[in-house]
Amino acid sequence: MSPTRKAQLSLAFTVYNKARTAARQGRIDEKRLNRALGLVLSGKQRPYNTTLHSCDCPDYRRTGKPCKHIIRGWIEQRMGELPVAG
Repeated sequence: MSPTRKAQLSLAFTVYNKARTAARQGRIDEKRLNRALGLVLSGKQRPYNTTLHSCDCPDYRRTGKPCKHIIRGWIEQRMGELPVAG
């Protein structure tokens, strides 16, 4: 595994662990958070038009709550704000 990939994974888990605190407080759905982490780790492209506040996926349209795609965006945005170790 490349040093860059290791740094990305480290950042992803740092952000994820902070978000788990919010999930425990009921501010984020923990299942959606876990699925969002899977999307971040997979590196797959989003199949839906997603912003940090809305998404056109069926889950968001049905519930109006942040879906895994939105939460992924939050994680990736936060990853960009943290310094990369190394």
